Amino acid sequence: MNKLFCFGLGFTGENVANYFIQHNWQVYGTIRKERSLNPNITVLKYDPQAKLNDLKDYLSETDILLISIAPDGMGDVVLNNNFDDITVLLKNGIKRVIYLSTTAVYGDAEGKEIDENFPVNPNSQRARNRIKAERQWINLCKEYGIPCNVLRLSGIYGRGRNQIKNLLNGNAKRIIKKGQIFNRIHVEDITNIVFALSNSRLASEVFNVSDDLPSPPQDVVEYAADLLSVTPPDAISFENAKLSNMAKSFYSETKRIKNTKIKNILNIQLKYSSYKQGLEEIVNLKNNKTKFGILQVAPSIDSGGAEQTCIEIGRELNINGFVSYLASSGGRLKGEYEKGGNIHINLPLNSKNPLIIIMNIVSLIYTIKKYNISLVHARSRAPAISAYFASKLMKVHFLTTYHGIYSEKSLFKRKYNQFMVRGQLTIANSNYTKQIIQERYALPDNQISIIHRGVDTEKFNIKSIKSNYIDQIRKEYFLENSKIILLPGRVTKWKGHELAIEAFRKLNSNSNLSLKLIFAGENKKHESHTKKLKKLIVDYGLENDIKFLGHIKDIPSIMYLSDIVLCPSVEPEAFGRVIAESLAMGKIVIASDIGPVREIINKNDEDDPDNYNGYLFKSGDSSDLYKKIEKALNLNPKQIQNLSLRAVDSIIEKFTIKKMCEKTIRIYASLLNKNVR
Repeated sequence: MNKLFCFGLGFTGENVANYFIQHNWQVYGTIRKERSLNPNITVLKYDPQAKLNDLKDYLSETDILLISIAPDGMGDVVLNNNFDDITVLLKNGIKRVIYLSTTAVYGDAEGKEIDENFPVNPNSQRARNRIKAERQWINLCKEYGIPCNVLRLSGIYGRGRNQIKNLLNGNAKRIIKKGQIFNRIHVEDITNIVFALSNSRLASEVFNVSDDLPSPPQDVVEYAADLLSVTPPDAISFENAKLSNMAKSFYSETKRIKNTKIKNILNIQLKYSSYKQGLEEIVNLKNNKTKFGILQVAPSIDSGGAEQTCIEIGRELNINGFVSYLASSGGRLKGEYEKGGNIHINLPLNSKNPLIIIMNIVSLIYTIKKYNISLVHARSRAPAISAYFASKLMKVHFLTTYHGIYSEKSLFKRKYNQFMVRGQLTIANSNYTKQIIQERYALPDNQISIIHRGVDTEKFNIKSIKSNYIDQIRKEYFLENSKIILLPGRVTKWKGHELAIEAFRKLNSNSNLSLKLIFAGENKKHESHTKKLKKLIVDYGLENDIKFLGHIKDIPSIMYLSDIVLCPSVEPEAFGRVIAESLAMGKIVIASDIGPVREIINKNDEDDPDNYNGYLFKSGDSSDLYKKIEKALNLNPKQIQNLSLRAVDSIIEKFTIKKMCEKTIRIYASLLNKNVR
């Protein structure tokens, strides 16, 4: 069995050691402080200032010696403290020494592209120490005829050390310095290069080890923030940044490192040719070697946006090779959730009773243990309380999705709602929701990820509609030969039904068209309000023109037969799912200019008359709503077709289920990989 001895099982050394063990090598290595490592590594506690008397025994029969300990002012600490042990090893015919150095030895190249022939010109004492150590190893190995490879490494990153972790911890900085370029290399690529050298017959060589995309440091932070759907840190000029002396030294030099030599000589193909692929790997759940358990918690699995999202995320976890777990009180969507092998745990998480909440904490602790859960995702307030305490006690990751704009009319309500922002990360389903969270709880940007609600573009697609059902609806509600105006959504005061009636009254009296206004949604829970609306309709003599359809299972078909869809809410919603679904159907949408609506209808008729994807009206203003309906009814067929295409494209670009699921899974992966090395 081949043997690797690594001085310095730090971030890089440990990764190299683990890889060699996977390839059936015997691995020895040193650490300064006790910590948990792969049990297959023979670990020595090594203080360079205090020699180990029996080091020769551990070094014996070593094939590859890897030096990953930083030098001091005297040069290499291993040679300066254990010279005799190393010379014995070299005399006994070790195959190769690999010394991990740094591209800082080149100093500042003023942004020029440089290779291994560029003269060393260190700016810092740290880099000068590296040159001294390089020369010590090269000269000693030359004396004994042993190949010595010096790897000059760029900035090292990978799982456990990256800008995604920095963002989650609130440590990321976006420092801007004109012309500044940094070079990087993924730790797995370093490992692959060390392994390739260990199995080669190359003579002594110096190699630059860097990826293919030198780039400004702020680009990496911004890309990481985009992957997490969080706002990047505020930009800070280099002059105003509070940096340590070491950090300042990094910004004192700029260069573009060429990696052609190592690619050609070792025939190396980088696994991560740029920071983009490297960061994408960190948020890719499929790449996890350990299959973590992920548990969603919700009050029930009945109808509703949050419940449907549980199903969609469960499906995406299946695609990524995971079993999805959901704890809730059950409901009519339970069967759909369990398709594909997902597991539902029945718990009374819809209860606000303090005793039941405490019982739920105990039950969730049992669930976390039983299914080896590593991450809990809460989707509502009562379940979030139990999930928070269970996660904390079991030391597993905890995050939430803030699905609604919750009322805070009392101190109790505020305390109750606060559990929705106690996770390591809070997902907001719109920029508007994020704004509300920050106004209420002063949560920093790095703790809020914006992931818009996704639309099922296969379900809400005019090509998926069954024409026979459409004909049936038209006949049943006498909708033939009429322009249909639809208001989908349960009947409540804040949904704007009364506003729609007022606007329709004006429209009906001033139009020669046959018009119908239909309300499609649950109307039994707020019977007094429904009665008030029906009385208003009778008073206006519109009972033949305004219809209540009640709860409709097939909303896409109702949208299909409509000409205009209204969303006249008088209070802001957290997202506006109906607006997005209607646009996905290519419908003309007229919505209240309130809350997050402009995030969906991002180009309206007044701001961009040539490229708009919907209409906005002044919230609560029935006259303005009437004007917008009238304007929409006067569009010619070509204008309607173009608007329909723009509406569909706007949803496909930003608001699909696929995009929502991918972003959520990235959050899971980033938390689960946060401390993985």
